[in-house]
Amino acid sequence: MKVNIHTAPLILLGTALVASCALSGCAHSKSPSPNVANPAPGTKATSQQDSDWSRNRAAEAKVTSAAADGAPIVTAEPRNGQVELTWTPVPYADTYNIYRSLRAGDHSSEPIKRGIDTQPLLDESLANGTTYYYQVAGVSKGKELARSAEVAISPRDFSAPQSDVSSSDAIAIANAFSSKAGLVATGTPNAIYPYQEFKGSVARIPEHYYLPRWSVQYPSGLSIEVAAQSRQVVAMRAMGSYGDKAAGTAIPQTKAIELAHQIVEAASLKSAVNSSPTCQEMQIASPPKADTHMWMIRYPRITTDNVPFRDDDVSIMLMAETGKMKIMSANFHTAEPPITNRNVTTNLALTTAKQTLDSLKLTPVGAIPAPTEMVVQPNSFPAQRTSIDEKRGAPRYAWVCMFPIQQGRVEVWIDVETGKVIGGETAYLK
Repeated sequence: MKVNIHTAPLILLGTALVASCALSGCAHSKSPSPNVANPAPGTKATSQQDSDWSRNRAAEAKVTSAAADGAPIVTAEPRNGQVELTWTPVPYADTYNIYRSLRAGDHSSEPIKRGIDTQPLLDESLANGTTYYYQVAGVSKGKELARSAEVAISPRDFSAPQSDVSSSDAIAIANAFSSKAGLVATGTPNAIYPYQEFKGSVARIPEHYYLPRWSVQYPSGLSIEVAAQSRQVVAMRAMGSYGDKAAGTAIPQTKAIELAHQIVEAASLKSAVNSSPTCQEMQIASPPKADTHMWMIRYPRITTDNVPFRDDDVSIMLMAETGKMKIMSANFHTAEPPITNRNVTTNLALTTAKQTLDSLKLTPVGAIPAPTEMVVQPNSFPAQRTSIDEKRGAPRYAWVCMFPIQQGRVEVWIDVETGKVIGGETAYLK
């Protein structure tokens, strides 16, 4: 089936990949930064103890320059977007000059700071993950003395969650994925952690399951994101454009699905999704162009006991005429819920759901489908009926009871263990 979309830009939930940007070949909103060092383990600082722990991690990551005759020995300690510098005093020095560079051994004659007479010095407004190279030189009666040996340091956010994947691991995973998926990954990539550019940008998802993550970015514009705990590839974006080339003939749907299967397997996501995806040919711009002519393939996420998630999937967009991947996103919002006792029958769930519908003074029309077991995140339905809360509960197994109504449809979610209404949604036709 071919779908023409000429309204709002397509949003892929979870990582908020805005197709209108990605498909037009626009630049990534953050330019790649130089190679990043391994992050130290960390946790979100939610207490004084956690804050102390983060400070201890930063202290352990500090580095000290080698000794040089007549020059200070410099110690650099990373902070979140900052570097703290201290140095040993130099005889006869009245003040100190500070030098900083983005390349080793490439210091200009102009210091970034002059006449410093106190320490520590905090160098601010820096990019986390970028390596900076510092030198310090004493100044005596207006004459600069010997510069220190160079010290290299990368600012880091030590409140970032622990990563079980190193930067080299993330790059290796991304390289293997790009090879298996037939992507063009040229040049030396940069690995950024934690990569949370899209955090909070999608309403109703307060915390994405696959945050934190590494972003491996290639000079060619290819970006591959690797989950810090599971080692799965969970997002991919490719730049590039066909310009104003008119839309042509799409590859067969069977070929598009075959290519999507290869991508899911290469991303190590095969066991997490239903093997029967939906597939639509789409043209998301007018007039039709090759750049916006897509195959959209969606794989519903499933639990280990084969129960589908209501809102989670793996979305893949392929260039319709070539089959080349443009975007891939694993939209997994929560961890899998624990196995529960299924005490509630479908008949009992339907009865409770109908009672809820009656309380809303809504009347079903036409045939009522049988309830479907799904994993949902509880919300405040029926108190809030037309949208899903931003604050949603921990995932639960539920019978999703769907009722067609004159104005649209209503879903009522019944907990399979307790039989209580734990959420739902009303979707009105426009």
